[in-house]
Amino acid sequence: MIWLSTIEDLGEIRFPKFGQTRILMMPFKLDDIYNSLPSYLDIWKGLISISKDKSPCKDGVAYLTID
Repeated sequence: MIWLSTIEDLGEIRFPKFGQTRILMMPFKLDDIYNSLPSYLDIWKGLISISKDKSPCKDGVAYLTID
């Protein structure tokens, strides 16, 4: 299998204000972002959803890291 990384301009995005959130490899369901991530990550769910919409992967398990 060959892995290929590509770069695509997705336009401007805004990250949530800096906080004390640190997540390392938290699994979540791509097809159910809003229910599979805990409520304390609500400020990130919109950004994650936008990222998923731009990705070729629409379902399955993904892993979230916020540092």
